[in-house]
Amino acid sequence: MRFLIILLAGICATLSSSGQQYLVRYDIVAEELKYFKIKKKDTIPVSMIYLNGSNRVNLQVINIASSFRQQVVMHEKAEPSEVIQIPGIGGNSFQGIQSLFKSGNNISVDDILKNVQGENKMNNAALNMAAISFANNYNRFNENYAKWITAVKQLSRFTELWKDLASLRYSLQYDASTLKQAAFKKTKPVIPELVTDSVGLPEINATDPSVILLQMKESFKQVKESYEKISALGGETVEANTFMEQLNMLLSKTESYSNNNPVSTDDLISRITKLYQGIMSDKYSQLTNLPVNRKTVMAELQLFPNIDTITAAAIGMPASDTIIRWVPIVKKEPMRFRNTVGFGFISMPENRWSYYVAPDSTVARSSGDAFQPLIATYLHFYSMKDKGIRWGGSFGAGIPLSGDDKQLNLMLGLSTFFGKNDPVCLTLGIAGAKVNKLMEAKLGDKLSSAEVQLPYNKVYRIGYFLSLSFNPSALNSKD
Repeated sequence: MRFLIILLAGICATLSSSGQQYLVRYDIVAEELKYFKIKKKDTIPVSMIYLNGSNRVNLQVINIASSFRQQVVMHEKAEPSEVIQIPGIGGNSFQGIQSLFKSGNNISVDDILKNVQGENKMNNAALNMAAISFANNYNRFNENYAKWITAVKQLSRFTELWKDLASLRYSLQYDASTLKQAAFKKTKPVIPELVTDSVGLPEINATDPSVILLQMKESFKQVKESYEKISALGGETVEANTFMEQLNMLLSKTESYSNNNPVSTDDLISRITKLYQGIMSDKYSQLTNLPVNRKTVMAELQLFPNIDTITAAAIGMPASDTIIRWVPIVKKEPMRFRNTVGFGFISMPENRWSYYVAPDSTVARSSGDAFQPLIATYLHFYSMKDKGIRWGGSFGAGIPLSGDDKQLNLMLGLSTFFGKNDPVCLTLGIAGAKVNKLMEAKLGDKLSSAEVQLPYNKVYRIGYFLSLSFNPSALNSKD
């Protein structure tokens, strides 16, 4: 009995113990999964999660930037695409405008009026002044065009850097250290100021091509005015016509490129700065509460990129794209308690023999009951399993169905369960009860008379039992 009391106290202590906190750490790059039990401020590696009603389980995803928003088994409606023209996409690429990157040669008055007769050329001061103005404005146009080429080349480097950083920011192929190193190496040759000061908005010496284009248009306007004066004074030549056609064609191509690539340098630098600062300052770890119960097998981790339509199109990532990763949950079920009622058979050594006084006044015996039927109720405690035999412990009490002495039997045993939702239980174990034990006499003793009553005492003894019990509520359960 003392053993039964100690065991029951241990079960109660287990039920009253506090819940544990677990951490499921998932490396999204290495696709590595680890389980930890959090004890005070330490994390202890474990092979699985031991479930309890008061347990808490958190999912920590590492090597994932804050450029991704994560949810567990949730779906989100795709956002409509922005109606906006994407710079560098659908227009002329850097390689496609190499023919534009050729500055014209400067010209002089002689280049314009070399076919005009010498006498008209020398005596017509107005024509000379118009030719000088034409040459100066033409050369000024060439200077502005050379500046525009430099600005476009620089803008192209910014664009490539922007795309590279965006690809890194929304990549799930590299760990945090590799990402930061790659961003540093790509940014330093293009914008060293950003690498030096990655906190604020650095001052970057860059000219917007659109500003230079306005100066080119003003120069072209002045060249055209000078050309019209030359024509009005009778000094129109094949050379002057050729120069005007060249400038007109060049300005038309330049405007076409600018219209197809409407991004501003300031906007591009701002995007680059935000991407670089995000890569360098991110913690690359996200924590989400994970609702785990005994039926949980897998967690579906859905990742939504926090990306605008322009950047998404630049790196070929749909803004509404969902990245899915599957996180297996390895767990051990908590103790489950179940009550059953059934019948069984109990065997006590003292009940196997029936003692009596023979006619010769000696103590004799005959065969008694090897087993005694009883009706009993049990409390079972066991751990749930998805497969295999489910074993557990049982504590119960029963009353015999036969015999005059209906003593209460206490039982402790090992159980196994059958059927869906465990409706049937088979239990084998030891039992304790008060039994009649022959006292002050033994087999073969000679008594004074054949009429003497044998002396019996009530004592506690241990035997064994076999029982089949049922949980009525689970017999017709559909769960």
